[in-house]
Amino acid sequence: MEKMKKIAKGTGKVFLALLTAVCMPILIWVALGVAINRKMAEKNAERKLAPAIDETLVANHATIQDKKP
Repeated sequence: MEKMKKIAKGTGKVFLALLTAVCMPILIWVALGVAINRKMAEKNAERKLAPAIDETLVANHATIQDKKP
């Protein structure tokens, strides 16, 4: 019975090592893709400029009136 436990533990360790060897490269590439995607989304958000005052006024159908004293 002790020998069976020892074999089972050894088999489990080998299985976990193989699973890790297969999954870790995949997880690294997935994490890299997510990081690049977020970085690109941040860059795109920075590029969007606030609308100029004249565009805002035209969109709201407003005008600037000069106040003369």
